[in-house]
Amino acid sequence: MNKLIKTVFLAGVICGWSLCFAQNPIFLPVDDQKAKEVSEYNKNFLMGQLYFSKRHRIVEIDADLLKRSKNITLNLFGDINIPLKREAIKEGVGSLTWVGQMQSADEEGATFPPEAEAYLKEIGFTPEMLLNHLKRVTFYVNDYDVNNKTGEAVPSAISPKGTMSQRPLHSSELPDFTRNAFVSFYGRANYFPTGQDFMIMPLMYSPKYHVVYELDNEKRFPTNIDSDEYVPTPENKRKQDAHTEFFRGVPRDEEDKIIKGDF
Repeated sequence: MNKLIKTVFLAGVICGWSLCFAQNPIFLPVDDQKAKEVSEYNKNFLMGQLYFSKRHRIVEIDADLLKRSKNITLNLFGDINIPLKREAIKEGVGSLTWVGQMQSADEEGATFPPEAEAYLKEIGFTPEMLLNHLKRVTFYVNDYDVNNKTGEAVPSAISPKGTMSQRPLHSSELPDFTRNAFVSFYGRANYFPTGQDFMIMPLMYSPKYHVVYELDNEKRFPTNIDSDEYVPTPENKRKQDAHTEFFRGVPRDEEDKIIKGDF
């Protein structure tokens, strides 16, 4: 499938998303001092998470825009702005799943070589199905409450003691909490015209803030391969060993470290 996708790229599926103006940007900037503070508080988490990163930045999420607008832009970096159109929102208890499609004015000009269309037919795909699959993005969003006395943040679906709450989310029995104070946002976007991968993750101990980063393909290696016969290539084995050695040296945070609502 990867070879097929590359063939499609060479056939002209190169869209101008990175050049588009970022309308309805979903990521809000964080000033340098605040970014420094939250990065320091989450330094061990970031050290491990950014091993595979080529570049990154700290952002907040425009929760209101995410929930009310059908069209948003993933303003990942200055040179990468991807417009998205919402397909569906699936609501849960204190959470939601946002599903959408990447948009481009150039996609009508996308062409597939005959050999690619033949291969797609063999596996039960059409060109339209492949493009829709490549353009689809899914984000997972969780509401957080904040303890007004301690500043501790907890998921809205969880009680302050850390067990599943049987009380209503807005129960008067919990007067010291600001309900739905902010949201955390998790997802991945593949900028398929160039093969760039981007991750968006809430910081472990400050989930109001998020790290956006581009994955470094030079450091990545295959994982979770469901085969007893898989043998990594010497290069992938080298990468895997380097990552294992690095991860062993990442300091661990104390188990009772507070998850902060803000700074």
